[in-house]
Amino acid sequence: MLTQTLVPAPATLRSRRTQLAYDKASNRIAYGSGKNVYIRSVEDPTKCVVYEKHINPVTAVAFSPTGSYVVSGDQNGEAHVWGLNGDEIVHKTTVQATNGRINSVAWDFETKRVFAVGNGTQRFGHAFMFDSGNSVGEISGHPSEVYGVALRPSRPPRAVTVGEDGALVFYHGAPYKFEKTVKKHTGSIWDVAYSPSGEKFVSVGSDRQVIIYDGKTGDFETLIDTKHSGSIFAVSWKDDNTIVTASADATVKLTDISTNKVLESWDLPKELANFQVGVVAAGEKVISLGFNGDLYYWKQGETKPTRVLQGHQKGVSALLVADNIFSSSSDGNVLKWTDGLAKRLDETHNCPVVGLLNYKDELVSAGWDKTLATLEGKTAATLSAQPIALTSDGSTVYSVSESGFEVVGGDAVAIDRCATLDAHDGLVAVGHELTVSLYRDSKLEFDFPAGRMTISCVKFSPNGEYLAVGDTSGKIVLYDAKSHQIVTSRWTFHSSKVTSIAWHKDGERAVTGALDNNLFVYSVKKGKTHKIEAAHRDGVTQVSWLNDDIVSAGNDGSIKIWTL
Repeated sequence: MLTQTLVPAPATLRSRRTQLAYDKASNRIAYGSGKNVYIRSVEDPTKCVVYEKHINPVTAVAFSPTGSYVVSGDQNGEAHVWGLNGDEIVHKTTVQATNGRINSVAWDFETKRVFAVGNGTQRFGHAFMFDSGNSVGEISGHPSEVYGVALRPSRPPRAVTVGEDGALVFYHGAPYKFEKTVKKHTGSIWDVAYSPSGEKFVSVGSDRQVIIYDGKTGDFETLIDTKHSGSIFAVSWKDDNTIVTASADATVKLTDISTNKVLESWDLPKELANFQVGVVAAGEKVISLGFNGDLYYWKQGETKPTRVLQGHQKGVSALLVADNIFSSSSDGNVLKWTDGLAKRLDETHNCPVVGLLNYKDELVSAGWDKTLATLEGKTAATLSAQPIALTSDGSTVYSVSESGFEVVGGDAVAIDRCATLDAHDGLVAVGHELTVSLYRDSKLEFDFPAGRMTISCVKFSPNGEYLAVGDTSGKIVLYDAKSHQIVTSRWTFHSSKVTSIAWHKDGERAVTGALDNNLFVYSVKKGKTHKIEAAHRDGVTQVSWLNDDIVSAGNDGSIKIWTL
């Protein structure tokens, strides 16, 4: 049973807005990460609900006005409408809105109609009934990609779309029909939003302009000077007179449009990671999104964020369960998880991190930059080759690359096409091509018979009695590490590459993960097998034990804790 999910960060794309959604009734935010939609409590962000029906990366999400439904769009132009009753999810309908990326989705005030806009070869958006998918108008007037959409939250029905062409298209409905084009911006328009009353709407863009329009007629009203020095990617209304904007100048600004005065400017260091690409007003709070996936909580009167939520934006590449959970990803981030929330440690590698372990009484990470670095950012050792994996037998650290393995700070052994290794009490098992070789003191001790598929994972049991060997077909063979005889070859329930094996401290049970998304717990003596199906989208990358619970991580960027 799943007991906890350590949630990944929102996905971001350079020079693009990321749509964040907020539901006032439940006080929750929603965003896309990988192929999933995550809905998190604002007050307790460890509580989350996950929608997992998309088969392509999620790019847009919006709550209905009542909060009872959600629409989400993906990279392939599919819009999914699904019901949300507390933590219960019920899929409603799927509509092919475009044949390209959906950039923005929105609901009408009656929770009946949905707009989904983006890119495509035949059309740049679709307006449809949420339950049947039937068309309720035509999105026209743009010659290229559409970036944003907003629907008036009151009568008479109106809709606005903005895009790459720098034009704002105004629609009357329903059914929605083209009314006029307004062109006040001098560059791409990234976002548009209606005020809570529907009396006004606002647009922001790459020209750093913030423009207010009449909500009923679409006529230009005024230009707001927010003093942003970079492209403005996102805008949200805090109330009918106050807007909040997020910019590539690494600032978030709260502005009173009635006085054209900036009430608050929240500034971050001006670097790419801090470009603010999304924002939403969440009651008394403002929540903004940095390009690196960090979610910032801002409060008027406070100059610094009151909370920062962090997580992985890429698949988890290494996992270490100690007093806390530590994890790393292919983008070089190393995170420490405490009470379900993450804190980013020093970004030492700036490249994929492939291993986390103890080295000379310190936690270290290994990256493609050929270094072992402490979690404080200091270099602990230098490797001779780019590592694939890292392991330790408690006293010595070993690294494996495609060309062989090495003792960190010691000898290196050349072996062609290595893929994995593990060590116990000075005995090193190296998986290369179709076989596993045992080494002691850098000298070959034994070659196991070659199998039919490439070796992908090896793991000694805690007392060194067993060696589990997994391959790219999903088969795991259990050997007696001393006699080299097969104990069992029936651990065959995975259907694709075995990526990780972890033994329980009792030496009797092993949990395994593979690219088939599943987890299996095998028992040596009892012969029993326990399956956890669809544990992670796009494959499980790491497994471990937390006392008697299982910890798994995947290419979806999440970490999950399971109770058997």
